[in-house]
Parts: sequence; structure tokens; C-alpha cells
Amino acid sequence: MLKNRKNFLITFNFEDALSKNEQKKLKKKNLFLLGYWCKNNKDNFQNSNFNKNNILNFYKPKDYKKKTQDCIHINEIYEDLLANLKKNLNIIHKKNYSKRYWEILLSRWLFTFIVDIFANWQLASKVKLSQFSKILSLKLNKKMFISEILLIIMFQTTLQTTSFGLIMFL
Repeated sequence: MLKNRKNFLITFNFEDALSKNEQKKLKKKNLFLLGYWCKNNKDNFQNSNFNKNNILNFYKPKDYKKKTQDCIHINEIYEDLLANLKKNLNIIHKKNYSKRYWEILLSRWLFTFIVDIFANWQLASKVKLSQFSKILSLKLNKKMFISEILLIIMFQTTLQTTSFGLIMFL
């Protein structure tokens, strides 16, 4: 990484989030992407300021010892979280379902969640923020999201005012 130039770290898919004009301005900078998810088109960056080396990738696929350690660690986290979820969900729902019951319901989501958080944690722990003059991240507007309560009200209203409930069972 160059020390004397201004380095910009991008943490989101800027091709989806920025206009073409904004992308052109950004591509003139010395860009580093936090991962491959920060861009759609791998061939889109043929200019001198951007190449494969500008995508931060700390995972070494041939480091089998590290892979094995990570898998063991992720499985331990999975088992701990599943045990906690089983206990708390049984309390919340006033049930006494087995670990296997909750595992069938939650395993795919829980495992994906743990792997994603683990990968993000690995990236965050390895990025040296001092090497970047600016970090660009996506700012989300809270008004863009539908609250859970509003979603429930909308769903209930839809069921009551239309034949949506009937259609679901056809």
C-alpha cells in the first residue's frame, strides 16, 4: 500500500449505491475495497488507480491450519448460541422443545449469521485504519426501513380488507 498517497477504503457496493458521475469521480482516487462485494463488475476497473491488489483479501485459501481453527471456532460459537437460543426461546414461548427442534428451525440462518459476523470481525481486526485517509461507507436513512410494528399492521390490514388470506390457501 502506498504511504504518501491518499488511500480511500470503500466498505459497500458503490456501483449500486452511487451514480455513474459519482463513480467516475471516485475512480480517480486511490481506492481500496474491503471485499469483492464492494463491486459488481470485476472488469469495470481497468484504470491505473484500481486493480486486483486493491481488493483487501486477508483469507489465505491454502492455509489449512487456519481454516481448520476457524471452522472449529465457528462450530463452538454455533453450539453455544444454539443452546442459549433454545433456553430463551423456550422461556419466551412457554414451551419445552428440544435442542434438535430449534436446530431444525434456526440452523441455516444461525450458521450463516455466525459465518458472516465472523468474516466481518476478521476483516475489521486486520484493516489498519491509519493507512486510509478516508473511509467511505453507506449511510442509510432510517425512514427507508419499515418498522416491525408497521409491517404487522400492514399485513393484518391486507388480510382483513382483501381476499389475500383466501388466496394464500388456494
